[in-house]
Amino acid sequence: MIETVLAVAIVTMGILSIFLLFSSGLDLNTPSIADTRVAIFGDNVLNGLRAESEHAASTTGWLEFWEDFETTDISITVAATDIWTNSPVILGDNELHTNIYTVNPLRTNSTITGLVEQELRYKLKVEFKTNPPDYETNNVAVTLKVWPGSEGSTNDTDALILYTWFHDHGDL
Repeated sequence: MIETVLAVAIVTMGILSIFLLFSSGLDLNTPSIADTRVAIFGDNVLNGLRAESEHAASTTGWLEFWEDFETTDISITVAATDIWTNSPVILGDNELHTNIYTVNPLRTNSTITGLVEQELRYKLKVEFKTNPPDYETNNVAVTLKVWPGSEGSTNDTDALILYTWFHDHGDL
């Protein structure tokens, strides 16, 4: 009888330990999803800027695009704008902005409205590096800082920081 009680106690402890591991695993899943969404957002923003910059170089003018973007005379949107009921814009004014992306139920065959897919905050800084002595072309340095969620810390240590340069290749 004692052996049976001990065996049941050991099995119970093992099952409880497994349930504890499931709970811990699920708790770690949420920040991982947030980090992935932040990285995808950053990639979309920088690739969107690269495409707009190259397009402007062949049409309205490369330097004009960057000057207008920095002063928020123009903005860009992230990819897949049809999926969202709102399409928050991306501004290059080095201010903190919060973007909330709400799923468009018509695009997802859902009857649920107002479903928030992701929330994040960002700062995008544009720095002109026009004809420095070491460069033959105009350059723009872009720093994008992204934080998951619509609330919380905006310390640089808590942000995903992406940095890149855009070059004015002139008429190719």
